[in-house]
Amino acid sequence: MPSRQTKPSKGIKIYTGGAGSLEQFKQQSFELPRSVAAAPSGTNVKFWIYNPDSTNTAIGSRGIFYTTASASWTFVSSNSDGSFYANWPPGDYTIDVVEPSASYLRKRYFGSVNSSGVLTMDDLKPNSQGYFTVTVDKLATTPTFSQRTSCQLLDQTNNKTLQVGFPKATGRLPSNGVIRALIIPVDFEDVPGKGNPEIVFAEMTDGMNDYYFHVSANQVKFEFTTLRSWVRMPVSSSYHGFGTWSKGDANGYWKLALKTADPLVDFSLFDVVYVLSPKEIPSSSIAYGPAGPMLPNNGLTTNDGPVMNISLSGADAWQVGSGSPWKWISHETGHLFGLHDLYTTDTATYGQWDLMSDNWSQGVIELNSWNRYLLDWLSDSQVVCLDASNISAAGSEVLLDPIERNNSLTKSVVVKISDTKIIVVESRRNEGFDVMTSSNEGVLIYTVEMNIASQKGGFKVQRRPGSVDTNFKDAALRVGEKIATNGVTIEVLSRDANGDRVKISK
Repeated sequence: MPSRQTKPSKGIKIYTGGAGSLEQFKQQSFELPRSVAAAPSGTNVKFWIYNPDSTNTAIGSRGIFYTTASASWTFVSSNSDGSFYANWPPGDYTIDVVEPSASYLRKRYFGSVNSSGVLTMDDLKPNSQGYFTVTVDKLATTPTFSQRTSCQLLDQTNNKTLQVGFPKATGRLPSNGVIRALIIPVDFEDVPGKGNPEIVFAEMTDGMNDYYFHVSANQVKFEFTTLRSWVRMPVSSSYHGFGTWSKGDANGYWKLALKTADPLVDFSLFDVVYVLSPKEIPSSSIAYGPAGPMLPNNGLTTNDGPVMNISLSGADAWQVGSGSPWKWISHETGHLFGLHDLYTTDTATYGQWDLMSDNWSQGVIELNSWNRYLLDWLSDSQVVCLDASNISAAGSEVLLDPIERNNSLTKSVVVKISDTKIIVVESRRNEGFDVMTSSNEGVLIYTVEMNIASQKGGFKVQRRPGSVDTNFKDAALRVGEKIATNGVTIEVLSRDANGDRVKISK
């Protein structure tokens, strides 16, 4: 059984340790096992792309994609013997070695060319001839997931960092225990930090800790630690191009922040890193702050090992209504647990019934029952699993306890429609972190499709008769109402202090 945690403490600790072990994670590039084409005159970038199954042979990669700051990606072909040559100007580079076939995954590296034109790699040392030996990742065999019920459908989005179905994505934050979180408070010459970071960010971290402690049924809490002083970034606040929504070089920003803070902290002591900018950061510099759930084997390099879970903050964390700081960080942390965005880039399909749909909502923001089930915050005994093919006309009745209450009662009905689709039924009340009028309380019904990517409408609320609100606020069923979807009828029979009694039938 998952362990229950004691209530999280308020406030943020100040980091009192030192740096980690410098260079211990840098690998030495090996000497080339074969002759290769000579490097052209003026070359300052020399790679040899080897086979991860045999370092004596080239893998046959087509070449390398690279980018600097907020520039677009550029592709350069490699030679047939595995060698790659280029002449890059000074700057910081993100480098992707292209996979030769679907049996491999693209592998990411980071490097910098200094003012003298010399390339250094974050996690590699060159060999005696100045070559960096790089490779791709083998496509790992997905661990066999043993479905405990037929409703635990497998994720089919091919997203290696997030999941809409089972199992939980590799490398994401643990669903149980104490999560060690580091804050790197960064500022800029044009936007200097004000105040003590442990005070400035306490509202944000305290609110998030309370939220996840609650929705995880007391299984998770965070222990926040911050560097004592603001860490000055060596670039302007607009350097990485986040002034436009959904634009910007997140990897470059994270890498620079980690590199700047590396002499000050041992990253191996922490599970997640938050790079937080001043409250005064303007939207024209950093409009928004994305999360970085990293691919397995492709974490962000530090002197102390890879960082697999990271986020950065922008103006949206502070300037979008009451409670926005803790709601913003909670939403981005949801991605670091592996959860999809439930909002869509086109017509809304889900509305504000989950923090992963609308983290600026002043209304209904508790995680829905399917997201909790994915993270093991609901047990199998709390989820009634039905197969649509076995549902009769007489149907079956279930008493649903509101999901806002932490107890061991039944929280959800999941109906399997196919191997890619389910119907979820749950009770929502004006309790816990959910705020709604009594007229909007009721039984929420939605479908989830296992093969639809984040932001593409995989979660779809099924409206009650007469529901018209564009954000689905009035979509939950009331007593006496019923709807039919995907060949299944859901009816609300009664409602009292104990929950909502529903009937599931054909």
